[in-house]
Amino acid sequence: MGERLMNELSEDILRLEDRINSRDDDRQATDAFVAEMRNGKTVRKTKSDEGKLKNWLFQQNEEREGRSDIKKEMSAPTRKRKPAQPSRPFTEEEIDMLYQKGLLGGGKNAKSLSNTVFLNNSMYFGMRSRTEHEHLRWGDVGEEGAKSRGGD
Repeated sequence: MGERLMNELSEDILRLEDRINSRDDDRQATDAFVAEMRNGKTVRKTKSDEGKLKNWLFQQNEEREGRSDIKKEMSAPTRKRKPAQPSRPFTEEEIDMLYQKGLLGGGKNAKSLSNTVFLNNSMYFGMRSRTEHEHLRWGDVGEEGAKSRGGD
């Protein structure tokens, strides 16, 4: 039994090495194709155009960062901004559905517990981003307006 298992494992290792080598060959072929298609003249032309712009700006007695201005001017007309969507609070039915699916709650797994803490912090303390939750420290949230379970 042990010898057969060792033979199977060695065959699996050989098959795995063959797959790794074939993927390396594919990666090398892709890298060679990309290198072949790269046009070195584009970089030279861009630098030439930047030099012409800097000379013209110097003649106009202006100084500014040419490269960043070009990028801003080029991207501004093509950039489309989505209108802000108003946020709406979760309904009780939606929250119940999340509990039923196991996405919220503490009993199923750690992810559902983490989701529950994130949702409660967002709803009750107004915390929105992940970084706000990451930087939360003991004492950041007080009990001034909170009521105890007994209703006091």
